[in-house]
Amino acid sequence: FEIQAESDGAFRTVHTGVLDGSENRARFLWKTPVSARRWRLRALTEAKGAAWSSLAEIELLRPATGAP
Repeated sequence: FEIQAESDGAFRTVHTGVLDGSENRARFLWKTPVSARRWRLRALTEAKGAAWSSLAEIELLRPATGAP
């Protein structure tokens, strides 16, 4: 999958990864903050050979004030 961010009319990939297909929550942290107007999750493959991919929830958080 790719997580993409857009703030100037063009999406750019800010994270890539592979999920294990489980129902467990996954967490991804960036070393530097990413500011965006819109976000996109792009599935590149499907889990367990299915013909589709799905996502139940996504939560984007900002660092706490004063965080490094």
